[in-house]
Amino acid sequence: MKRAEQWFCRRSAVAGFLLVMSLSGGCTTTKQYATLAEAGSAYTGAVSALADKASALEVEASSYQLLNERRVLSSQYKDKALRDTLTAHLSAAETSDYRAIQKNRRIKDVAMSLQAYFDGLKAMATSSAPSDIGKKTGDLVSKLNIALKNSGNSIPDSDTALVSPALTHMTEAVLKKELTGRRKTILNALSVIRQLDEGLERTSSGYGAEVDRSFKFMLVKLPFTDSKREDLMQLGGMDLWLQERRKVMLASSNADEAKAMIDASRKSYDAFNETFNKMTTGNAEVSLDDLSKTVDELKAFNTFVKNL
Repeated sequence: MKRAEQWFCRRSAVAGFLLVMSLSGGCTTTKQYATLAEAGSAYTGAVSALADKASALEVEASSYQLLNERRVLSSQYKDKALRDTLTAHLSAAETSDYRAIQKNRRIKDVAMSLQAYFDGLKAMATSSAPSDIGKKTGDLVSKLNIALKNSGNSIPDSDTALVSPALTHMTEAVLKKELTGRRKTILNALSVIRQLDEGLERTSSGYGAEVDRSFKFMLVKLPFTDSKREDLMQLGGMDLWLQERRKVMLASSNADEAKAMIDASRKSYDAFNETFNKMTTGNAEVSLDDLSKTVDELKAFNTFVKNL
């Protein structure tokens, strides 16, 4: 074999080896990006449902506090003074609840907009017409920016059309550019979502031990020991009392539920945030198996929230 032919063969062999290594080694595939998008969709879908649950718990917690305050204030004030004091407490609670509910709604809007983007990203990763899907993801990011603005957060620069209209074949490089180009916007959205935990912590503190004891006293012990109460002789009254007593005996408190929600929310946020950062910074590789485990974890979180 001539020297030139030997050199060509060696060069071809090296090139072939490098190609195989690049395909089987540390490259992130379109399948991995699709799986990341699936994880993001599962997580943000759960957050949307959790925001509604957080609002319901907020109102319930403040209601328990109001009942406790009413019991205490009734021994300190009488007649008009009592009515005025109770009205003031109720008004303050309603104002606080309204603010919390509005904040949760804005967080839900951000979560839903981010979920729509991740659904679009998954469609892009698996699409045979990526340029068309790319335009749709750009539109979805525009909607996400509006939701972020409404939540009171600043909006980092994010190109609304990162995928070229001439693109006919989806590649890992294009998906990486798409995600890294949106990285600041997505991280900003995640920081807004994280605020939901703060509200849940405040709600959890509303179920303090004193309030919990007072609530049990008012809805379990007092109705049972008050001989003038006739509602316990009626079916509706008996059912309500049985439900409340069952909660007490089984130690199924709202405080425990709120804490479980906070714990699950934090773990899910950390799991997705860590995976997303690895995928968009290049500091660490994320295998398809690891991504699949993250998806399963976040789907479990989604199911947990929906079963609350």
